[in-house]
Amino acid sequence: AYACEEHDIGYAHVAELAPTQDLRAAYHRIADGKSAGRDERATAWTAFLKGYARLIATERKVLRDESPLRELLYGAHERVAFLCACQHHEDCHRRVLLGVIAKYVEGIAVAHLTPEDVGGNAPSLKSPRRYLLEPIPSADIPASRMPGRRTS
Repeated sequence: AYACEEHDIGYAHVAELAPTQDLRAAYHRIADGKSAGRDERATAWTAFLKGYARLIATERKVLRDESPLRELLYGAHERVAFLCACQHHEDCHRRVLLGVIAKYVEGIAVAHLTPEDVGGNAPSLKSPRRYLLEPIPSADIPASRMPGRRTS
């Protein structure tokens, strides 16, 4: 909110677009564990994103009429930005939200502003959060294989 205010950009916090604390905790229990390997972390990340997709699409129904998201998308502003503390959309739940929006809302163009766009560096491709072991069809996101991982 502070950065937006400093640049004269409107800001609205939409709590129903955030993952639940339970989803975050389940992910972090595994991802932050010292003994968890890359595969366990990628599995936890995949479960987190699939849970988030289910949360926004079927539990919270964020695209329903009268939802705060629809008010943002069809409101007075020509452009809407979705922010998170994650540096890159490939490593963030935003990717799922924007995938759902792009799939189900006509006339929406999604553009990701990345650290590279503002002179920064891309996150490491070694991050287990970069890989999805199963697709997320509701957001048109395919599975992606980790380097060195065999498929059966």
